[in-house]
Amino acid sequence: MTKTEFLNSQLQIVKLNGVKLFNSTKTKYIKLDGNFLKVDGFGLVSFTEDNEKREIPQPYNPVGGISALKSILKGGGFTNYSNVKFIKY
Repeated sequence: MTKTEFLNSQLQIVKLNGVKLFNSTKTKYIKLDGNFLKVDGFGLVSFTEDNEKREIPQPYNPVGGISALKSILKGGGFTNYSNVKFIKY
């Protein structure tokens, strides 16, 4: 099993309500409400290019919402994880 196949097998949708993600100095935070993709033991799925200029990295939250997330799972996950950074919470 490849790393991508393993990560895809662990990919799941989680609903978060009021979870806070802090910046590195713990002086600012964002509050997460909604559905996100998570890989157990790794964290929330986040794309590096989406977070390059953000002080607080944010998890992937597609415009299509839960339907888009379900479609990703139904399709077997991602083709690779080279541009994915996991966010622990």
